[in-house]
Amino acid sequence: MDALSLFVSMRREGVLIDDITMVSVFSTCSKVGNSVFGIQVHACMIKMGLNFCVKPGNAAMDMYVKCGLMGDAKTTFDEMTGRNVVSWSVLLWGVMKWEGLERGKNLFDEMPERNDIAWTIMIARYVENGFCKEAFGLLTEMIFEYGFHLNCASFCSLLSSCTQSGDVVMGKWAHTYALKATIDALTDVKFGTALLDMYAKCGRINTYSSI
Repeated sequence: MDALSLFVSMRREGVLIDDITMVSVFSTCSKVGNSVFGIQVHACMIKMGLNFCVKPGNAAMDMYVKCGLMGDAKTTFDEMTGRNVVSWSVLLWGVMKWEGLERGKNLFDEMPERNDIAWTIMIARYVENGFCKEAFGLLTEMIFEYGFHLNCASFCSLLSSCTQSGDVVMGKWAHTYALKATIDALTDVKFGTALLDMYAKCGRINTYSSI
């Protein structure tokens, strides 16, 4: 039984629904793109008073963002009393994807706190849209001014953007940075796969073995 069917059964049987269950259901709605069910679950969450909990609120917002319902995502964000850096990052991802770089940058500048995820979202979107100079500027600012370091997830996101845009220069920079700055990335299967995919699709497979 999947999470959505299980949720329906739990409601019918009067089983107590907690915030962990809500997060799981919203996550499933996001993956399958079922915004109709997600909206109904969100309504249940509000009736149960769980809309003040940060984790299910973030999960609901993530569902709206992934389904392209930015109006609902923003309403959820505005109604959250305890929003955190994850809340801001989810909204940032949606604005960058659906409303463009300029609005995304404005939101990024408004963020009271930025984590490595927010920085990676910005950099990856700039690379995907061909603004490599701006992306590299943000990357430099992130590392040298704010002291963040790229982790494996950030590397994979950046490499994926390089693959989509065909920007082998930025991809090669990420590869070199990984060699110098981290051990984890070099032993991570996802990172290795993303790196190989980037070089292959950019027509530079020989570069992969020469670095």
